[in-house]
Amino acid sequence: MRGWWGLVLVGCAGGGDGTKPDATTDTDDPQTTELPTGSTPTTTPEACTTSVSLAAAPGSTTLEARLTVTLDAPNRVWVLCTSPDDPLEQHLLEGEGPALQHELLLRGVLPETSYSCEAHVPCGDVSDSASFASGALDPALPALTVSLAPGEALTGAYTLFNDADGCGGGASNWVAMADPEGRIRWAYPVGDDLVADVDVYLMGPDRVHIGGGWGLFSFGQGNRGVFRDIDLSGQVLLERETPDVGLGFNHHSEPMADGSYLSITGDRDGSGNDEWNGVGIELWHPDDGVRWSWTSQGLVDDGYITQPSPFDPLPYHANAVSLVTDALGDAAWISDFGYEELWRIDRATGALTHVFGHGGDFELVDTAGQPLPDSEYPYVQHGPDYVDDRVLLYDNGQGRPGGSYSRVAEYELDLTANVATLLWSWTEPGFDYPILGDADYLDAGRVLVAKGANRCLDPFGTGASEVLELQPEGGSARVIWRMTWPDRSHAIYRAQRYGGCDVFANARYCPTVAARIAELRRLTQRATVHASAGAAASCQSTSVRAPNSSRATQTWPTEVACT
Repeated sequence: MRGWWGLVLVGCAGGGDGTKPDATTDTDDPQTTELPTGSTPTTTPEACTTSVSLAAAPGSTTLEARLTVTLDAPNRVWVLCTSPDDPLEQHLLEGEGPALQHELLLRGVLPETSYSCEAHVPCGDVSDSASFASGALDPALPALTVSLAPGEALTGAYTLFNDADGCGGGASNWVAMADPEGRIRWAYPVGDDLVADVDVYLMGPDRVHIGGGWGLFSFGQGNRGVFRDIDLSGQVLLERETPDVGLGFNHHSEPMADGSYLSITGDRDGSGNDEWNGVGIELWHPDDGVRWSWTSQGLVDDGYITQPSPFDPLPYHANAVSLVTDALGDAAWISDFGYEELWRIDRATGALTHVFGHGGDFELVDTAGQPLPDSEYPYVQHGPDYVDDRVLLYDNGQGRPGGSYSRVAEYELDLTANVATLLWSWTEPGFDYPILGDADYLDAGRVLVAKGANRCLDPFGTGASEVLELQPEGGSARVIWRMTWPDRSHAIYRAQRYGGCDVFANARYCPTVAARIAELRRLTQRATVHASAGAAASCQSTSVRAPNSSRATQTWPTEVACT
């Protein structure tokens, strides 16, 4: 169900789209835009406003309100919306600058929650208030439960993930963002018939990239995956139906820091008269198209990949790709599901230089340098993450010698000596998930893990999907935070973590916003006292670049002097 009820008068505000950083982040550090070198604060004359009128309407999504603030003279506005039932729920948004009318969006509110809002101008005691109640989430979205270890704090705040409900071509797919308590703050329906392997990244305060899908590798299947950028209101900003290199968007599609996109696209390999499904990689930029590409046909030509059995439609396929620069130069690491290996591809030549996995190029040792058995290699892996000479991965563990079980493991790879060191691994009872999954590095050495359950491809499994934050220690790890899905009908593929100041201007999770609210109250109170003492009707507002609560380059008033 989608809708709003209980709108009373007018009311509250939210942030605009603003600038969009072009790289994803996994940090909870407040973002600050410094005053440019050599610049000075600017003083802008503003007439005092004597009338403020607000109007509220539903936004494009359930957890969004569209607000209009109308003034009788150009001025700045700031609006604070709080929940009477939860005083920590404080949303702040500010207009772009002096104007007669401000169109604002409030995003990231809780579902089915009442909010009271106050709209202010920085000059004098002029304000208005209103109330509204948000609508209910779509019933297809999961009700999540969360546990946090005593005395611990979460790294970052918002967890972005995909959710697939249903099997085969009829599965419905959503992407959603939950707060540390597991409450969904944003959700978007991607579409049906994409299977579960949909990838999603936050590109900036108001841009999300969605890619992947098409996991069945059926060439009679109509869709070719998804490649789509949207804003948080669900408006499409960029969309591609097919790649320039390859057959469709598959499993992994990631925005890069330079504005390009790295995608697995699939391809066809062939030998003689035979042809079968292979791997395609595309690095594509909206301005100039394909900047780099690779297909697995070269591995067929070199004899590394042989013709598959006609009874096996999935002899090998890639489920993740990453670009790195290491001691040997620029490379791409490809996670191959069928071969249970990580392939290092030299980007300049397209050649396969290293293979990590059982039967590969590396000797496997523990942290003391002692040899380890083959069972300590990954057996079917998903979602590797790379930092320097280390790789963190989700090891599904299917077919592991001695018995299958899933785990998270981190290795150090010496590319010169071809030695891999197992740094640590973690598992727990009942963790045996044959497909899906993800592992990402977080700040301060912590790790984010997406345990992807799928009742469709694992009908006899028992566990539900979960996202966990781990703290590695002593050769293993301990669980800091756990978010659990209600049942096995919901499959997840990957998850990302973002800081409390990265998306919504909510003081609950962003200290910068909390400090800004206190500052605005002080400035408004000062202007009110000044006006009540008989000050006349014109104000000067001194503005500088200041900490970001909803936009990376917002100009904030920091002093108001009325004369």
